[in-house]
Order: sequence, then structure tokens, then C-alpha cells
Amino acid sequence: MPNGKQLPPLQALFKRQLSDQADWTHFGRPRTGCGVVISASGFNPAGSCLDRAGCLFYGGIQKEDRGVSFTLHCSWKKNTLLISNLFSPLPEYLLKVQQNINDTGNCVYQLRMGIIIFSAGVLAMLFIAPHDLEWISYFADHQVDWFTELMSESLFELEKPGSGDIVVLFFTVSLLLYCAASLVDTAWPQGRVLYRIREWLLKRAGFADYLRRHRLQLEFLVVSSFCSSTLMVKTLKWVMARPRPKKILRGTRDFYEWYDVGPYFLDEGSYRASFPSGHTASAITLIGLAYVLIYTSSTARWKTCGKILMAAVLCFAMAMAAARVMTTAHWPTDVTFSIFGGWLIIHFLFFYGYQFTPADGRDCQVRVAPPFRGLRLCWYLSWICLAVVAMVLAFRHYFNDRWPWLILVCVPALPLLLYCLKKIVQEKDAVG
Repeated sequence: MPNGKQLPPLQALFKRQLSDQADWTHFGRPRTGCGVVISASGFNPAGSCLDRAGCLFYGGIQKEDRGVSFTLHCSWKKNTLLISNLFSPLPEYLLKVQQNINDTGNCVYQLRMGIIIFSAGVLAMLFIAPHDLEWISYFADHQVDWFTELMSESLFELEKPGSGDIVVLFFTVSLLLYCAASLVDTAWPQGRVLYRIREWLLKRAGFADYLRRHRLQLEFLVVSSFCSSTLMVKTLKWVMARPRPKKILRGTRDFYEWYDVGPYFLDEGSYRASFPSGHTASAITLIGLAYVLIYTSSTARWKTCGKILMAAVLCFAMAMAAARVMTTAHWPTDVTFSIFGGWLIIHFLFFYGYQFTPADGRDCQVRVAPPFRGLRLCWYLSWICLAVVAMVLAFRHYFNDRWPWLILVCVPALPLLLYCLKKIVQEKDAVG
């Protein structure tokens, strides 16, 4: 008997004599309280269309294949459609039905979750934006010194140990493991040191194979961290140019909303913009590891660890956001955008950029990415963001009569942008 909850009794489908060339497709995703709608279309060897007949069944789908009748039992287990046949192996086209329905369910879930994250971010920004000035004053008056020092300091900035070390260590370990995983499949690495490292890895076949099989996950961690903590932050800082709260409170700058373009120009010699918060965006990058554990692990233990990590990362990001507001380094809307913007980038990179699919208790399909592709993607993405920033700044300075000659930057920036987009598409399609 199949495991899981039995499907509802209504099964609307076509019953017919099928040939080996039958092509099965599905319409809609089954949910609790409704049935599965499946259609089959195909032709017999003689080329004539097969007759159709509608039917309803309780607890299963009864079909005929090459004149032999058998019953398919359908059930749900963890939002996954299970089809089993008690008497013989499933035909290939029915396996395709099962996979298609499950893929549709995954796409609906992924899109729905992305919409929830986006909607929550929009509502949070709409709620917080009118209180930017009020809340920045409140947090500044209620600053907790030990808390702000803990959240701001880092050994990598020659300071005391702090929360910033967690993010730096995470990215460093991910980058080193990804480089090691790529080095395993590099035929002739340049340099004696790299060659010796590769030989050391190959002598440990189990570890080398583990790195190779998880290279795509490691690449995702590196690329998603770079996109959400560096590219998003630097691009928007240069484009939006929002003044920091310290300058507003001191009266040296006027207040600007988060969606307004600030007053900074390159001819002033300084460009320390506020929107968005880099520290908060770096904190939310840890959620990428939670995605990997939850959606690509085949054991319930690792999935549970991923859910706990996701909750911990959200708490860590909110704590970092509060510390940045207390020190008047950022507005509340700056840190709010960093949390939801970085999370949304990681979500869509995971499901739509790298197209990971939930394992649902099974080992996920192993796709081996080309060696060092993630570093090349980061390189091309950096040039794309640089080209976008250069063109935006060029138009801003031109129309404000501040270094108008910067408009000439658009001449090389546009071809560079198109070239890097083309290379990213080519790299994305290269998956083994």
C-alpha cells in the first residue's frame, strides 16, 4: 500500500488504449478536497486518433495499457504525488505524469513564497517610511553601548571579536570550499601550489567526490552572498546617494526619503551614502545556507537544522538592523530594505537562477557545474553593476551640470553591459 494521505475520490481523466508514443500532460495542481485533472494524447501505430472516455474512481486511477488492465494508487506525502502500481512497474509516461505534477507543485510553492517575501517587504517599507525621523531619534536616545559594539566590531577590521566575523567566516569558508571543489576537476592548474593542493584532494577520493557533487550548492552560496551583500548594496548606494542620519541630525544635509535620489555628486570628493545597509545585507546572506539545507537535503535532520538556521539568521539580521539604527549609521528603511531585498535576491537565485528543486525525502538530482564558473559569474556581474552605475551617474551629472563630460562614459558602458549579459547567459546554460 502507498504511504501518505489518500487522494480525494474525484479523478477526472481520460481512459483510452495507449501506445508507447502516448504523451501525458497535466492541468492544475491537486489540492486537498479536489481531484487530479490529467489528459493523455497519443496515436496508435496506424496513425488514427484514439477514442476517449471519461471516468471517475475512488482511491486510484484505473487504466489499460496494451490491453492489460491495472490500477494505479495515488497518494500524497509531504506535498508530493506518489503513484504506485501493485502488479507491474510503472510505464515511462506515467512516471512523467508524476514528475510533471510535482514540478508544477514546486513552482507554485516557490512563486508563492517569493510573493510573500516581496509583499512583506513592501508592507514593512510602507509602514516604517513615515516614521524614519521619529524612530531614528528614539533608537539613538536608547542606544545600548555593549550591543552596538558587539554587532559592529570585527577581527578582520583589527577590532575586538564581533558579529561581523560570522559573516566573513561564512563567506571565506564557502569560497575556499568552492575553489577546492572546482580545483578537483581542473586538469592542469596553473602554479605548483595549486597542483599540489589538487593532488592532495584527489588522494582523498571520498572528500573530492563530495566536493564535486556539492559544487553547485557551494557556487550558489558564493554568488548569492556576493550579489546580496556587495552588488546590491554598492549599486544602490551610488545610484540613490541618500545622506546618512548623522548628517541630517547635525543639520548639514536635508532629509531624503528612501526612494529619493540624494544630493551627492562626484565633484564633492566624498560619497558615503546610507541606502541600503551593507552590514544588514551581509547578515541576511547566511539565509542562503538555510535554503541549501532545507531544500536539497535528503534527511529530515538536516532539513530541521536548516529551518532552525533560517529563524536564527532572521533574528541575527534584525539585531544587526537595530544596532545600525542605534548608531545613526542608517535609517530604519535602509535596514528594512536590506533584509527583504537581500532575502528576495537569494530566494530567486536559488529557485530560478540555479533552479534547485526540493528533495522531498529523496536525494536531489546531482548537477555538476563547470569549475570556477561562480567566480566568472561574479566577475561579469561586477562589470554589469559598474556599467549601470556609470551610466546613471553620467546622466545625473549631465542634467545637473556637474561634470557634464561624464556622459561620454556611456559610450563604453553600454557595450560592456550587453557583452557581460551575453556571457552570463552562456555560463548559466553550461551545467553538466
